[in-house]
Amino acid sequence: MVTRKQTEKTDGATKNATLKLLKYDLRWIYKILAPLYLALVACAIFARLFGAIENSVVFEIVTQIFVGATIALAINILINTVARSCSRFTRNLYKDESYLTHTLPVSTKAIFRAKVLAALVTVFTTVAVVLASLFIAFYSDALLELVKSTLQLVAEIYNTSVIAILLLVALVSFVEVLLFTLIGFVCIILGHRASNNKPLKSIIWGLVIYAGAQLLMLGALVLYGLVNPEIMNLINTTVAISVDALKSLLYFTSVVYLLDSIALYLLGQKLLARGVNVD
Repeated sequence: MVTRKQTEKTDGATKNATLKLLKYDLRWIYKILAPLYLALVACAIFARLFGAIENSVVFEIVTQIFVGATIALAINILINTVARSCSRFTRNLYKDESYLTHTLPVSTKAIFRAKVLAALVTVFTTVAVVLASLFIAFYSDALLELVKSTLQLVAEIYNTSVIAILLLVALVSFVEVLLFTLIGFVCIILGHRASNNKPLKSIIWGLVIYAGAQLLMLGALVLYGLVNPEIMNLINTTVAISVDALKSLLYFTSVVYLLDSIALYLLGQKLLARGVNVD
């Protein structure tokens, strides 16, 4: 019989293992992202500084160069963040590093959990750095006032507060990022269970899983529409729905995406527990 103390000890060891793996994953990913972050912030600062100099054609050209570099770097970092997380997942579990990973005294659940957490942390770090850099480069009193007035207008339409709107947007964004992260990892696992053309089959699995998630969402909306006529009108008519119905729709889709994410998370853990085909 397993005692409570033994269970707590096991849970503590699992958490420690997850945190250690998470630390190594973040260190590996940030080794590339950190210099890009610094370059992005530097370009944004220079764009701001040179943009403050008036009546100079030369400085106007320099400003536009740094503005273009800021936008290009922001896009590059967003893509690189996703690519690095997927690369870390593949290298750690299926490439040369996999031999070390699979000999560690940790469960596959801890490994998978660490990978998911690392991806989420890096994605939201990147989004924060990109938004801060764009704010530095393009901030103006007029732009700030426009953002405030827009948020206030949306809050009034939804009969809620600006903070509630921001929290709802953050919730929806988090759930969607979590879902896409898990789709990416699960499709890599399924693709590498094949004997050949693993990258191609991973992409195919990704498309299949994504399409399946969207079909599940559509089916869930139809079922929800059976108890909420306004939602059904959204599906089979062009009639605009009320603000309350739109709010409930956002909450409902977030719950469905969260359930999809939980299902994919459990599926990923189960597939890894069955073993991996190391390249």
